[in-house]
Amino acid sequence: MSRLLFKRARPGVRGVRGQIVTDIQNALGRAGHPVPTVDGLYGQDTQTAIASFQKEQGLPETGEVDDVTFQRLTNAAIPSVFLRSLQITADYEGTGFGLANGNFDGAGITWGIVGFTFANGELVRMLQEIDQRLPQVFSNAFGPLTARLRQVLAGSHADQMAFANSISIGNGNHVAHDWDEAFHQLGADPGVRDIQLARVDTVYKKIADDNAVALGLQEELSAALCFDVSVQNGGLKQSEVARVQQSTAGQSEKQKRRFIAELVADRSNPRFRKDVLDRKLSFANGAGTVHGDQYELDGWGLA
Repeated sequence: MSRLLFKRARPGVRGVRGQIVTDIQNALGRAGHPVPTVDGLYGQDTQTAIASFQKEQGLPETGEVDDVTFQRLTNAAIPSVFLRSLQITADYEGTGFGLANGNFDGAGITWGIVGFTFANGELVRMLQEIDQRLPQVFSNAFGPLTARLRQVLAGSHADQMAFANSISIGNGNHVAHDWDEAFHQLGADPGVRDIQLARVDTVYKKIADDNAVALGLQEELSAALCFDVSVQNGGLKQSEVARVQQSTAGQSEKQKRRFIAELVADRSNPRFRKDVLDRKLSFANGAGTVHGDQYELDGWGLA
C-alpha cells in the first residue's frame, strides 16, 4: 500500500511549502510536466502537474505525492523524516535560507533555515564558518558591509547585541535594507545552504535524536516534535527527559507529545508561551494553528 507524503492543502489550511516541494517542482519540469513558476508551494499548479505525470505513468491520478509517485518522479529515495521535519520547522521559523529578522525577541539577529541567532551564539559560528570556507561568497554578499560584520563577529556578545539593535527596524521585525539584501544574497548561495544544512544535521538533529531515543519515541510526529524543540528551545534537558519518563509511563506517544508540549511551553518566556505551546501541540496532535495559520501535518509528510 502506498504512503501519502505531500498534497495540496484544503481551503483555509496553510499550503505545504519548502525545499522538498521545490525539488518536486523541478523534477516535474525535467519530466515534461512543468509548473508555471517554481515557487516551493504545493498549490493548484503543482497538483495538476502531479496528476498529469501520474496519468502518463499509469498511476492513480490523485494529484498527491505518495512514495511511489515521488520515487518514480525523482529517481530518489523518499525524503527522510529529518528533512520532512526540517521543512515544517523552517516554515514555522519563517526565515528560509536567507531572511534576517531584527531583535524583536531579544535574540539579536535571526537568520537562516532554522533561525540561527546571536543569543545562543549559533549565528556567529555560522557566519564565521561561511566566511572561512567561502570568503569570496561572504564578501560578495556583504560588499562594503563586510568589514563591519567581521568586526562584530569578532567582538563581545554585548557588542553583537548592540549591533543587532542598531540595524533593527519595524519594531525589530526586520533589519535595515542594505543588511537585508546582503543576508538574502548570502542565503541564496548553494554552498552556504549546504553549510547551514550540515550544521542543522550535526547539532539540532543530534539533540533531537538523543531526546527521542531516551524517551523511546518512534513515531514521525514525535521525531518532528523533538526536532522542533531542539531548534526553538534547545532540546530537552536531562531533568526534563527524566520528568517525561516518570510522568508518562505507559501512555501513548500522542499523550507523551502533549506532555512535552506543555513542559516546554511552561519553561519558555511567558511572552512567547502561547506561541511555543501552539507550535508544539501541532506536532502532538498532527494539526493546529501556528502564527494564525491552520496546519495539517499529514500533508507535510508527517504522520
